Amino acid sequence: AAGTQLALSATGVASLTDFNGSLYFTGTVPGYSGLMSLNGDRPSRVSRIGELRVVNNLLYFQANASGTHAELWVTNGTSAATQLLSNYRTAIRDFGGVAVRGELDGKAFYSSGEGIGFTDGTSQGTTFFPVAAGLLPDAVQLGTRLIYGGDELMKTAGWNGVGEMVRNISLSGSSQPQNLFLFGDRILFTASDGIHGRELWIT
Repeated sequence: AAGTQLALSATGVASLTDFNGSLYFTGTVPGYSGLMSLNGDRPSRVSRIGELRVVNNLLYFQANASGTHAELWVTNGTSAATQLLSNYRTAIRDFGGVAVRGELDGKAFYSSGEGIGFTDGTSQGTTFFPVAAGLLPDAVQLGTRLIYGGDELMKTAGWNGVGEMVRNISLSGSSQPQNLFLFGDRILFTASDGIHGRELWIT
């Protein structure tokens, strides 16, 4: 009991993340709501911050700001270096956010309801290509390839190329692969062939 104490008087604390030896999270304290750290850093006041993810010593997060919907932001822990990376989405096509999934070829890869993107942490180094399905697609890395869901299961060999279909599972429409899970050197996922409903597949 003696070793248990209040760390910070904050409400709505979520997404605790170790970033360069400091604990970052989202929450609200008197006079401030947004991204903060336990040592007092408050790099961003943007609202509705989502999951935090560290890639190559940069902290990525989803957030809403004036005039935008869910967008991808990045910070090195300072207010001056906290910036919006991409603002391509609209109110008409707001499909549930954007999430950084991991790293490929030295860049962070992320998915949104409109596609898959890659970024080095700068606006100039952020690329994007569309996925037809209006969902937040799952994406996992398998070796040097990124495997992700769209209308069908897709793959890309790097961050500067357009995706290639792995297999056309549903010949009558979209199989919408979801729940991608890396198991050893194979990927399991769920998809519908248009006849039997959603089933478990492996590639």
